[in-house]
Amino acid sequence: MKRISILLLVLLLLFSLVACQSTSTSTTATSGTTKKSETSATTKESGTTTTASTEVITMKYVIPGDLMPDESKVMDLINQKLLTDGVGIKLVREGIPWDVWADKVNLKFTSGEEFDMFHIMQDWIPYNNYYSRGALVDVTDLIDEYGPVVKEKVPEAMWEGSKIGGRNYIIPTFWIELAVDTNMFYRADVFEKYNLEIPKTAEDILDCFRTVRADWDGVNLPILNFSQATYDAAVLQLSPTLHRLYDTYPFIVKDQFFQIFQDGTVKSWFESAEFKQDCAFMNEAYKDGIIQPDILSVNFDWYNNYMANGDAFLWQFPTLTQAQKNNPDVTADDLKSFRFAEDKPAIRNWGIKNCNGISVTSKHPESAIKFINWLWSDQDNYDLYMYGIEGTHWKRDPNNERGMVSILDATTNQNNYQTGDDWKVGYISMVRYDTTGFKAYNDIAYVEDKKAENSVAGAFFFDATSIATEYANVQAEAASVLTPIVMGVQAYADYYDAAISRMKAAGLDKLVTEYQKQLTAFIAAQK
Repeated sequence: MKRISILLLVLLLLFSLVACQSTSTSTTATSGTTKKSETSATTKESGTTTTASTEVITMKYVIPGDLMPDESKVMDLINQKLLTDGVGIKLVREGIPWDVWADKVNLKFTSGEEFDMFHIMQDWIPYNNYYSRGALVDVTDLIDEYGPVVKEKVPEAMWEGSKIGGRNYIIPTFWIELAVDTNMFYRADVFEKYNLEIPKTAEDILDCFRTVRADWDGVNLPILNFSQATYDAAVLQLSPTLHRLYDTYPFIVKDQFFQIFQDGTVKSWFESAEFKQDCAFMNEAYKDGIIQPDILSVNFDWYNNYMANGDAFLWQFPTLTQAQKNNPDVTADDLKSFRFAEDKPAIRNWGIKNCNGISVTSKHPESAIKFINWLWSDQDNYDLYMYGIEGTHWKRDPNNERGMVSILDATTNQNNYQTGDDWKVGYISMVRYDTTGFKAYNDIAYVEDKKAENSVAGAFFFDATSIATEYANVQAEAASVLTPIVMGVQAYADYYDAAISRMKAAGLDKLVTEYQKQLTAFIAAQK
């Protein structure tokens, strides 16, 4: 019996030894393109260090734009940090050139290629387009289970505003305060020199230009500089600034032809009293030379060249470097901002402008949520991912807690890492910004405006497929007959009646009816 007991004891010890070796040995199993392994990882929780066994899953994130030379160097450090933190993810990014972005992403879906997360630009191809093709994973429950930080940091209005049928299919990117578009910026040094007061009306804006232009000693006379001639109020940036003055505000002008109020009502923008007011402002500015005389033929190069001389002082504003080119005494504090009708709410034209979706071809959709949760949970994580290696790709601004300066390669004069991807997957209070710019803009753009409201149509996108012919015809007519009126070259009173008749003949009423139908359905689907 004693021999049997000893033998059993030896067998038990051997079994325990084999079991220990088995659990500490790294094993790898491959399924498609996804690799898993059992790895001992150190995690930090509440100031204590613990050891956890974590399954490591490769998570592929597809983004627009070519990757930079130091991509792998930075990814190695990110993945080391992910491993140390016990997240269980190995991150791989795939960059797709801009000119083939849409086609390449579509091909991935049609071919059934496995990948996990991809970036969505609402002003290019909106997320409801991908949803309608069955390309997006429902992330509602995944956020609850794997993304406590993500759920907390994305404003509730964004979650609610992006729902389809009461469910969420994207992770919003809340990296900048979109209500900054409702502010008007001005050069305080110019206002002080010419004893100007902050404008309170549209006419006040023109009076500021008249006063400055009458005694200007700069390089080029200040103008309301537009990058192109267009009939689109949103492109001209009239919607979020000047429209605050109108009695019917808040409303937005979206998708070129539609005036949208916060109760969900859609009207024909070009038949509104507010449109007529816009045209009167532009026509007065044009007649006084405050808009470039050849505006109908101006191009983007002209706009950039004008901005580069640094003489813009109201509405549009130059960079600090541009302003100092011919005005060396300008400082970062010389740019200020104001809003018309401060008592009215600031409306974000876009409820969500950038976001990320999880592909239905992902075998581990939770991995994307885990990654963003890790990214937003710690500033060091965020800095490494967004800006690269400190001291190699960027350095801190000692005079500003959130400031940074990009470090450029001496040969190529560019950063070797894809610095500044905040707009793809960033979070507003973690963004570092270039403090060589104007302070007033940074202070507004990267701080949440708690009083701002999302437009009811901010996350809505119009599908014109059923009226494609009318939509194309109305666009063509607008470009031809409305652009000169909108830009102030032709007086509203002389040309409007003929122009609107052509717009209606092209199918404008049908567009408005269809837009109202779709927006009403969109709002109902969010409830």
